[in-house]
Amino acid sequence: MYKRVPISVEVVYDDDGSIVPKKLFYKGKTLEIEKLIGTRACSPYGIVCNDPTEYVTVIDGMKRKIYFEKSTNKWFSVKEYKTG
Repeated sequence: MYKRVPISVEVVYDDDGSIVPKKLFYKGKTLEIEKLIGTRACSPYGIVCNDPTEYVTVIDGMKRKIYFEKSTNKWFSVKEYKTG
C-alpha cells in the first residue's frame, strides 16, 4: 500500500513561469534539492490525486520523486507501507 505524505517545498519561478523546487521541509528538517532531473504530468501509483506534476530530484545524493497537485496547491511525497 502507498500513502500520500504532505511536505512543504521552497520554490523559484523561472521567467517562463515554470516551478523549480529548491528546498524540502519535512518533520523539522530542511533538505536541499541538489538537482532537478525532470518533470512530467504523472499520478503516482496507488495514490488518488488530481492533475499532479511529478518532479524527479536529487536529495542527499539520492533520486527522489515529489509531486505538486495544482488543484489543491499542495506538495506531497509517496511512502510505501505494509499492512498487517
